[in-house]
Parts: sequence; structure tokens; C-alpha cells
Amino acid sequence: MAKPTGWFQIGWSHEYEIGTVKPIKYFGRDLVAYRTEDDVLRVVDAHCPHFGAHLGFGGKVEDNCIRCPFHGWKWGPDGHNDEIPYSTKKNTTKQLVGHSVEERNGIAYMWHSPIGEDPVGEPPFIPELTDDESHHSPYPEACKLWDNSLLFPQFILENNVDYAHVKYLHEWDTIPVAEPIEVTDDSFRTVFSGELETKQGRTSMRLVTVAHGVGILVSRMYGIRGAVSVIGTTPIDDLRSDVRVTVAVERFDKDGDTVPPVVHGIRKAQLITTFEQDFPVWANMKYNVTPPFPREEAHDFIKMRKWAKRFYPQLTSTVESTGELRTANR
Repeated sequence: MAKPTGWFQIGWSHEYEIGTVKPIKYFGRDLVAYRTEDDVLRVVDAHCPHFGAHLGFGGKVEDNCIRCPFHGWKWGPDGHNDEIPYSTKKNTTKQLVGHSVEERNGIAYMWHSPIGEDPVGEPPFIPELTDDESHHSPYPEACKLWDNSLLFPQFILENNVDYAHVKYLHEWDTIPVAEPIEVTDDSFRTVFSGELETKQGRTSMRLVTVAHGVGILVSRMYGIRGAVSVIGTTPIDDLRSDVRVTVAVERFDKDGDTVPPVVHGIRKAQLITTFEQDFPVWANMKYNVTPPFPREEAHDFIKMRKWAKRFYPQLTSTVESTGELRTANR
């Protein structure tokens, strides 16, 4: 089944302290993430090449290496065997497979390619997440994980061009007005605006979202109070994904006055609650490969789906893969 190429979030940096060894599973693959004494986050295949023990259960970080709990074999950062404690020689035929990892603004990302391509580009730099002068830090209070969610990254990706659902699901006054899409090889930028009622009063809202591949969405909101949110969607297997949201709200209102922390907390909660409204739909939807798009929907949806195909190198059609995925399991 389809597995996309690109950078994908595997957590937040603060979850991986020095010496941490953590079992994770993504793209149908058992993995282990660990942070070395030199403060470098690494991800490797989970099973020791010696006897197959899972390094995420009892493995330890030593000398920037990871040591197997079963027989004590130690594997270096380059994947080569660094030590066999009961032998005078190292093993030179086996290697622990590693995966490229990058950390940006407190978010940890892993590169995945189902056909073994080297990393292309880098995860996005989002300065608001670590700029304490302009934004309240999102860590850890404004970070939320929905684990094992019954959805695929394509579902969340397409929300960016699904302007009608903003009115009917999220209760904006009208269907928002969209601006022309901007597309590059690895990014897809959408902008829309409209009006809605909030607890702070009636407001105009403008939302600028950039998709960096199919797994990372960065949205900047402009209205009563500015904010940036990062949505990371990482497939666990062919049906389920971990979804993470990171929210940073501006410290000052549009008049330049400092906003009380309690108001920031309310705003963060509102943004997360709004995003959660989509989950029951995603969990129970049957992905339609060929929707009967009206003229008002067709252009941007088709453009989005065409752009997304490049991140599924194993397949000729992204929509075919996700359609088969959804219908085959219903």
C-alpha cells in the first residue's frame, strides 16, 4: 500500500532527553529513536542485527552508540558494530540501518522514502515557535498528539483546499474567499479569508497555509489574535497515523498591547478544538477517488491532488492509492 516520501514529524525535541531510548513505529516499520550524549537525535531500525532483539526495550545509550539489551552488542552512529563485549573482534558484515533525522524549532522530523531516496530539502524553519519575544512558547502546553488516528495524511492535506467545509463544519459565516494557489516542487500554499463569531467577538480571519510535502502543514492565522500552528501527520501503517499539532500564539494584540496569559491559553485551546472537529469525519469517511466536483471546487482540489502525486513514487496516482486504502478496509 502507498507510503509517502518526505519529512515527517516523530515528536517534539523535549520528549527525547539525552540518553532516551524510545520505541516508535512508522510506515509499517519498527524503529527506535535515541539521543546521544552529544545531543544528537537518531532513528534506527528497531531490531539488533545479531539476534533480532528490539533495541527499544532495554537498549542503552553509551558513548554515542546504542547497546543491545540481549547480548550487549554496541552499534555506532554510522550503523556499524562498535563492540562485542565477549569477543576480541567486531562484526563487519552486519549493519544497523539508520534514518535521517532533523530538528527544527523544537520539532523532530524523520525522512522517509519507500524507494530509498536520499533526503530532499529540509523540514521548514518556523521561527515563531522559538521566538519568545513575539510568541508564547508552545512547549509543552500547546502541543497535542492524537495517536493511532484512523486517517491518512492525504485527508488532512486536502483540507487546505476544502473551503466549503470551513463554513459547514467549522461554522464560519460564509464559505471563505480563496486567493490564487502558489505551488513549488515541494510546497503548496493556500490563502483564504472570511468572518466568524468567536468568544472574543466577531472577527475577520485570514489563514495562510503552506504544505511542505504531504506530512507537514504550517498555518498562520491573522484575526483578533495572530497564531501559527504546525500539523504533522505521520503514517503508522496503511490505515492509521499519528497527528501532532503545535500552536504558538502572539504575545501582543493588533494594537500592540500585551495579552494576558489566560487569554493565550483560551486561544490555543480554541485552535486545537477547531482542528479536532474534523477527526470524526476522517475516521468514518470513505475516500472518494472521483468526487463529483462542482465548478467552484474542481480547480483547487484537482491541482492539490496532482501536486501530491509526486510524493508517492511507487504509484501512478495518489488518489487511487488512498481510495483503495479506504475502500479495502470497510
